[in-house]
Amino acid sequence: MAALNIEGLDFEALGMAKQVTPDGIAGPGEPSNNGLLRLVLGLAELLHELMERQALRRMELGQLDDEAVERLGQALAAQAEQLELMRNQHGLSREDINLDLGPMGTLF
Repeated sequence: MAALNIEGLDFEALGMAKQVTPDGIAGPGEPSNNGLLRLVLGLAELLHELMERQALRRMELGQLDDEAVERLGQALAAQAEQLELMRNQHGLSREDINLDLGPMGTLF
């Protein structure tokens, strides 16, 4: 399988600058401004929200017993607390890690 070589591509000319370098991710010559950290925390927040929605769906369908619901609730609460702690340690708010998805709007 051949590797994809993107060096030398002019993404701006291709109309892809927003998708390739969303707000908060530093491009060449720009200050990082915690860009990678913001991206990672934003993705972790997205995964957390998806897990919460999946848990609610499974609860509504009756696929979880009371013990499983309790364990899942505790795990999700601990995860939310850890995400908040990580944001606070780096001086970031939830809005700081919100990803701009271009025409689709923001992540959350």
